[in-house]
Amino acid sequence: MVDSFVSIAGCDSIVTSIITLAESYDVIIDQLSCNPADTGVIIQNLLSVEGCDSVVTQIISLVDSYSDTTYLFTCDSSLLGTDIEILTSVDGCDSIITTIYNYSGPSFSSVIGNTCYLDSAGFFRDTIYGGAFNGCDSIINSIVFYIPPSTSTVIVPTCDVSDVETIIDTLYGSSYTGCDSITITIKQLLQPPVATFTYIKNGLQVTFNSTSTNATSIEWDFGDGTSSTINPSITHLYSGEGSYDVSLIASNICGIDTFNRVIVLANTGIDLNALIETLTLYPNPNNGVFTLGLEADFNLHHLDLVLYDILGNVVDQRTVQFNGKLTENYNLQELPPGTYLLHLNSEKGSVTLKVSLTK
Repeated sequence: MVDSFVSIAGCDSIVTSIITLAESYDVIIDQLSCNPADTGVIIQNLLSVEGCDSVVTQIISLVDSYSDTTYLFTCDSSLLGTDIEILTSVDGCDSIITTIYNYSGPSFSSVIGNTCYLDSAGFFRDTIYGGAFNGCDSIINSIVFYIPPSTSTVIVPTCDVSDVETIIDTLYGSSYTGCDSITITIKQLLQPPVATFTYIKNGLQVTFNSTSTNATSIEWDFGDGTSSTINPSITHLYSGEGSYDVSLIASNICGIDTFNRVIVLANTGIDLNALIETLTLYPNPNNGVFTLGLEADFNLHHLDLVLYDILGNVVDQRTVQFNGKLTENYNLQELPPGTYLLHLNSEKGSVTLKVSLTK
């Protein structure tokens, strides 16, 4: 633009104006805020220094606050609960850290075991500090049972009195449990056998009863060509009358003993009624002390006197010679009260009397 003016001197004055367009400002500002109420877009129309319009746009974005929850286990029950900390993040906003402590107690375990030592048995509790998988203590309960040594006893018979002894052998750790094994060997004196027997005749049938002592085996020879090893009693039937030499062989590891007796089987024998009339047993009942009396007009090579209890056990036996008169005294006060049977047996017959013992 050119303007012509007259100066004060009266001359022309020319003024040239150059007008340049001033730009308007359009500014965008990005901002962050921790407050959700401050977020959004704010537009402001302002005048610049040149007097032109200036548009300022503010874009306020929300900055997320930090919130973190951590679960922790503690072995200390006093630390149980929730711990909340509010901090300032690098953006200047609040940061909330929540820590929740849960109680994790010590771990428990049980162990059952055995021991061969008595002083090592019992209940034990061991604590390994910080030994559990969670870092807490580990408590181990141990129950230890005592296993005694196994014991066995062996009886070894011996015929030599100088060999009698008791031997104790200990084999360490040899039992099935791994403990000691104790073997007790008792060498016991075994007496030589003594063979003897009684018998009861009934016609041609004879019942034999072995009263041998210390015998581990016996063998009968009935005198008629037959034998048996039945122990202790056996009933044998003879084929006819006659005299039979019966032998009993008793044996054990210490020896053999033989007992012989002649058994006469015949139709002629003692008249039992007449014999009973001449038999006396007095007193009866008695306390174990009594006398057996017998008178007859015949002689006997031997007369067996066997006293049985009510169960058939022999409680007393003796053999006497009979020459027409007999007086046999008994003193059996050690026997318990009860009924007993006194059996008289000879080569000519037999008879049984009842004996009553009272106290």
